[in-house]
Amino acid sequence: MSRAVEALVWWIVLTGIWLLTLTSFSVQELSAALVAGLLCALVATTARESYRASWRPRARWLSWIALLPHTVVADTVRVLGPRLRTPAERRRIPVDDDAAVATMVVSAAPGTVVLDDRVAEATGNRTTLVVHALVPAGSRIERSVRS
Repeated sequence: MSRAVEALVWWIVLTGIWLLTLTSFSVQELSAALVAGLLCALVATTARESYRASWRPRARWLSWIALLPHTVVADTVRVLGPRLRTPAERRRIPVDDDAAVATMVVSAAPGTVVLDDRVAEATGNRTTLVVHALVPAGSRIERSVRS
């Protein structure tokens, strides 16, 4: 994919996300969305190029995303419902080379947020996500992204 096409795709997606968050449309909001979307698209394209990275979607990402609605609802009930004084905890989740996508999916649920990712140099590409969790046993997404 050429850099121009990639930037155009980013621009459309990011502008669309901005517009989806609006409760009412105005010319000013549309202008802000177009400008911010373009700037972010150029930054995203430049960052990917500077890392010389490529993103190839993997089938297992779909299974992670499929678990997301259930986990969001379950975590919301746990977080907002009556709490049995279970303290929050930090955990480590080992993942392979999907750390960026795993970070987004794990952090999308309200009961867990990724604080850090650590690459263990002795094991090559293996990354460990450090998470802060309100859910004591770990969500289904956490168990699914473990490598």
